[in-house]
Amino acid sequence: MVFLDHLSLQRNLSGNTSRAYQNDLDGFLTWLETQSLDFTQPDTLRRLPGQYSQSLHQSHLAKSSIARKLSALKMFFRFLIREQYFQLGELNLQFFGPKQSKKLPVFLTVQELERMKQAVMQNAGHWEALNPIDLRNLLMLEFLFSSGLRVAELVQARVGDVLLEEGEVRIIGKGRKERISFISHTAITYLKRYLATAFPELKGRSAIMEDAIFLNFRGKPLTTRSVHRLLCQMAEDAELVQQISPHTFRHSFATHLLNHGVDLRVVQELLGHASIRTTQIYTHVTTERLKKAYLKAHPRAQNYS
Repeated sequence: MVFLDHLSLQRNLSGNTSRAYQNDLDGFLTWLETQSLDFTQPDTLRRLPGQYSQSLHQSHLAKSSIARKLSALKMFFRFLIREQYFQLGELNLQFFGPKQSKKLPVFLTVQELERMKQAVMQNAGHWEALNPIDLRNLLMLEFLFSSGLRVAELVQARVGDVLLEEGEVRIIGKGRKERISFISHTAITYLKRYLATAFPELKGRSAIMEDAIFLNFRGKPLTTRSVHRLLCQMAEDAELVQQISPHTFRHSFATHLLNHGVDLRVVQELLGHASIRTTQIYTHVTTERLKKAYLKAHPRAQNYS
């Protein structure tokens, strides 16, 4: 489809994002086939977006899913108008998306991270005695927690992307935009050990600059799905109550920085957010924690309203 080529080539969207748009458009086309529409009538096209919006609202989809599907369709219609498949005014771009509730992102405390690391180490006694897979998992925890990488950025990270002495990581993020993030001294220590011992065992040879850092037991790069599964298992082994995902570590990264007074613009740069508005959700997290501390500790808190 020409539109999907436009997304991948001109807008520099990732493969995952392009596939999500394709699935959303496939859903719209499937719905369209079920409708008895008379396109000889002048108002059929103008009514189409509203009819589809109504159909989605009557489904049992989450509000976020409905909003994403409508956003994809709006972008598709704008593309059709820009490419002059339709004249401006033939397509009504009035979409009525659901009002989404703002959920505060879940994040990990340092203590919860340590519980996950201890669950990985189990009876090894010391992290240097871990087998290659467990050492990889330990490195993954510390790498994600200290860098704020997206899971797709983690699995795409190459050996040559990390400057060990500086603790810097070169990242190619969304829209093929390059940025620099950092990893902790602990992550650097784990990584040096991993590259020297575990990586050759998994890959069958020493690492080169082009190699993906995080490998499975066959020596192939981990996938985003496998990282999600591994983190969930580690959280379960650590007996954490909350649901864990790779993005939980990204939330944790941003929340801890803001809690320690880092400027919001700096956090935006480190996360690779295109808009400061995306980063601002984390200010709500820190404000919520301050409010809870106030309600718990202040002698007049019981009269707070």
